[in-house]
Amino acid sequence: MSLLKKMFKKTVAIACVSGMLIVANMPLLNAFEAHVVNVRATMCNYSEIRSTGFWKTYIEDEVFQPYQIQLLGDEEVGTAGEALIILNQNATMESKLKAQLLAMKFNIAYYNVGNYLDETEEKTLNEIAAEADILLQDSDAEDEEREIMKDLLEYWNTQETLKYCYGVSIPIEPVIVEEEVVVINKVYTNPDIEHGCSSDEWLEIFNSGTVDVNLKDWQICDNATCDFLSLNDLILEVGQYAVIAPYTTVWNSWDVPEGTLKIVLGSAIGNMLNNDIDMLALKNSAGEIVDQLNWGGIPGSGWANYNIDLWAPGVSAPDEGYILGRISNGYDTDQLYDWTIYELPSVQVTYPNGGETFYVGRTHYVEWIALDNNDSDSSDLSIDIWYSADSGATWANIDRGIENSGRYDFVVPLCLDNGSGECYWTPSNKSRIKVVATDNARNFMLTGWDMSDEDFCPPIDFSLITPEEAAMLAQLGITENSLIEDIYAQGAAASEINLDDIVLEENIIEDGAGDQEVPEEDGEVQIEVSSSDTSTSSGEEPDSNTDGENELIAEDDEDGTVLDGDADDSDDASGSDPDEDDDSTNGDLDEEDINKEDEDGSVSAEDTKEQDDDDLKSDVEDDQKEEDISTEESVIDDVEEETIEEEQLQQQEELGDREEVTQQEITEDGGDIQIEFSL
Repeated sequence: MSLLKKMFKKTVAIACVSGMLIVANMPLLNAFEAHVVNVRATMCNYSEIRSTGFWKTYIEDEVFQPYQIQLLGDEEVGTAGEALIILNQNATMESKLKAQLLAMKFNIAYYNVGNYLDETEEKTLNEIAAEADILLQDSDAEDEEREIMKDLLEYWNTQETLKYCYGVSIPIEPVIVEEEVVVINKVYTNPDIEHGCSSDEWLEIFNSGTVDVNLKDWQICDNATCDFLSLNDLILEVGQYAVIAPYTTVWNSWDVPEGTLKIVLGSAIGNMLNNDIDMLALKNSAGEIVDQLNWGGIPGSGWANYNIDLWAPGVSAPDEGYILGRISNGYDTDQLYDWTIYELPSVQVTYPNGGETFYVGRTHYVEWIALDNNDSDSSDLSIDIWYSADSGATWANIDRGIENSGRYDFVVPLCLDNGSGECYWTPSNKSRIKVVATDNARNFMLTGWDMSDEDFCPPIDFSLITPEEAAMLAQLGITENSLIEDIYAQGAAASEINLDDIVLEENIIEDGAGDQEVPEEDGEVQIEVSSSDTSTSSGEEPDSNTDGENELIAEDDEDGTVLDGDADDSDDASGSDPDEDDDSTNGDLDEEDINKEDEDGSVSAEDTKEQDDDDLKSDVEDDQKEEDISTEESVIDDVEEETIEEEQLQQQEELGDREEVTQQEITEDGGDIQIEFSL
């Protein structure tokens, strides 16, 4: 869909000095002393030029009647009806040439563009039109010649805006005047589906004057009715914008920056803005029109707010989703050529687009394509990245004002600021990314956006979270073994936590790891021990393939008894002689000594110090009866054995402080005990 443009009614001269626009009463003139200053300036003429399609639509309007008489070669066109016949004929190359030449002659007559120089041809448009007349008079001319001329005329007829400049010397006498100047700057009359419903229209006003303006009792009017902007004091500062909307739903689709006044009328603008033909008038507190514009065709004299200063016809009506706006923000000459039609930037999120997994704590990226549809260079677009945890119902900002590079890398946080300093919880199975592109070079309301087509999910990588995030998880009662559904459901609870109030616990270990209590589920218990506990209960180093991560997994036995790791109890239960094992006399314990099943497959789980002492005493007495050992070496061996058992008991009690495990079962597979350790 091609971009529609505004219609120019007259030609204007704008003086430029050192690249800056010289406008009467501009504050920069305050620097001049109070006497006449001659300034060398560049005068630039701007003119509108229109295509055959425009003249087909408007040539019958009364305003163009004086320009209907034209000469095409030897053929005279005297009425609008005759002009329409020529403009609509395209059967032959000669008829196509006539149509383009007639459009050019209307442009020369009405818009005064005849002296515009085609630098490539080194001819003015008047000279090109004259050559086309001669070509039409030549009955022997080839169609190839006619086509070349037709294409040249068509090229210039479709340019829409012409600009040519020359140097002049201008006397300037500075005048310092303080005045209120508020203009209508942008109008969104025809919302598309991405920006709400048909009633979500808005307009933007701008204080381009030199003093602040109180908008109390100011009104905005369409062709039928007027609405008050405010019944109370409402100050629009110098250089400040205000966006006027009928309802607050407009803000759901537009990211209006801080510092911009948001004015909500509470009802439609006028009787709702007509997409095809309508008007807007801004009135001050005295009821005087300070600015107005109209779009579409000839304004109706029966409009309640019709006045003779309306344009006939108005500026071109924008298509759905397009914005009608001033070419330069705030610049106003009360002419149609102050206005143009802007297309919003095009945005496409290419990643993530649904089904991906973004882990909290890890670095992931967003990719997009953003195009400036009003300029071939899209590098000046400003990009904002947003995140939603509820499929796009609400949003939290990730970053603002980044370059339009097409890619953004970031570490996925546990929380984003919801705009009020509270946690916007990111873990969710309904996550989406939104990319917003803004054409700030023209106006902050020229924004386009796109979001992920489908949901994706970010679970938590507990090994990479920050100490602050670990503290928040502890506050919420979330552990590494919490169900993912329970983690996702913490959004409401997390939103009640102020990010500035997070207090780090002293026992938080680096990288977010630490001693955590794990609840028992389905008969399986997981015990986490800190990285400082690097040896097993037997004093052996852990297996090298565990990488320092030790996790003991025990399952309940069918009869409810569990293994406690005491070698002597195992021996007593089986009736075996402790002396049959050499390790029992030298203080060394292996896994078979630590864990043996009894006859029915169950083992003892509750050890107390009293039981250990009794067992030790019984063992000593048995040794004395059977072997009658009374040497000093035997006594030493017994003492060493007692010392080892006490150390075992102490380690078991330390584990019990971390995890209250009352029932455990260690399954035996082919005689090998299966033990896992992890942090």
